[in-house]
Amino acid sequence: MYLSTLLLSLSATTLALPSTPRRACTSYRTVSDPGFYASASIPTADFPDDPPYFENQILEFQPIFSSSSKCTLFGNFERGFPVRVSGNAATKLNVFQRRSSTDKKLVGTFAALALDKKGTTTDIVSSPIATFKCSEGTVFEFQVAVSGAGSWASIAFEEDAASGFSVLAC
Repeated sequence: MYLSTLLLSLSATTLALPSTPRRACTSYRTVSDPGFYASASIPTADFPDDPPYFENQILEFQPIFSSSSKCTLFGNFERGFPVRVSGNAATKLNVFQRRSSTDKKLVGTFAALALDKKGTTTDIVSSPIATFKCSEGTVFEFQVAVSGAGSWASIAFEEDAASGFSVLAC
């Protein structure tokens, strides 16, 4: 008798507990220019004294968040999105989070996009790059990852509402 009453009251208490609310997430696009361009080259063995060349893309985001919010940087590209690439190396991107022009930390990579002969993406891509504590004025630097003498690559595109890089704040 006591056991069935206890079990009945425990199950009623469990049913009466409020459900845990899901944290709302908001996606933010860059506040930087929508044009994205990055390139890199490593000199050939014929020019060993020449330094490597990098032209990196800087993107800034202004997420609105609470003190406990986590942010995730994503690369999102719709199928058929036009991308201009050139070079003899894959256009994989190293991604750095910047605190100043000299203080940056590698936080992830973004793999080269699969493109058709017309230079458009062949599939939908939604790839998380890095998760971090949200902060105002979050800045990332994108650098083409090349290695080996004589390797070079560049990537360029115009971000739009559906394709490019974004930060998800939760």
